[in-house]
Amino acid sequence: MTDRLPLFPLSSALFPGLVLPLNVFEERYRALVGDLTALPEDAPRRFGVVAIKRGQEISPTGQDGLDAGPLAGLGDDPMEALYGYGCVADAAGIAERDGGGYELVATGIQRFRLVSVDASGPYLTAEVEDVPDEAGQGAGALVTEVVRTFTAYQKRLAG
Repeated sequence: MTDRLPLFPLSSALFPGLVLPLNVFEERYRALVGDLTALPEDAPRRFGVVAIKRGQEISPTGQDGLDAGPLAGLGDDPMEALYGYGCVADAAGIAERDGGGYELVATGIQRFRLVSVDASGPYLTAEVEDVPDEAGQGAGALVTEVVRTFTAYQKRLAG
């Protein structure tokens, strides 16, 4: 099953469970956050974070908050400019700044695979497919050794 999400390309990746503070000042991302805040109060405010493979996070015109267009800094083909996997982010805290822009805190929720990217709007949107987490092999066998080593470390710190 696929889903459609607004995209926020960054020069770094987001992983499930991690917290991501964002300073939103470019017009395209102001529009994205504006659309998120327009959702009903109890609705999830989710967007996709995907790492940039080729290109830049901030376009030269976007540094002034001007409309840089959805593909600014990424070239003509977003599927080539972006890595094929990203993470759904939930924007729990959004604060509007004086003079425009937003400060927000998002948390990584679920990995996804990019199916397609649409640049026809004010910001990129994508059709994404969830990537389920798979249990690693052998992690359970390491638990006892990790706990033993950490306990020894704590004892040494305590003197």
